[in-house]
Amino acid sequence: MIVEILYFDGCPSYQRLLPTLRRHAERAGAELRPRRVESAEEAERERFLGSPTVRVDGRDIDPGASERTDYGLKCRLYRPP
Repeated sequence: MIVEILYFDGCPSYQRLLPTLRRHAERAGAELRPRRVESAEEAERERFLGSPTVRVDGRDIDPGASERTDYGLKCRLYRPP
């Protein structure tokens, strides 16, 4: 299993989430891959909905992410159900 965390430089949410994500990935025996997104063009190409974006085996953890198209270099918030 591969867990990716996509972010842009200076994102405070990414910095706060990374230790927790590392622990969860380690417990699951997953490989954690941090990936920096550096431009609006790359955000579009990567379907980057904001920082941080977490994907497991290429799929966004947000079930509604596949319906969104608001890609860009911005902060992303996750709301509990």
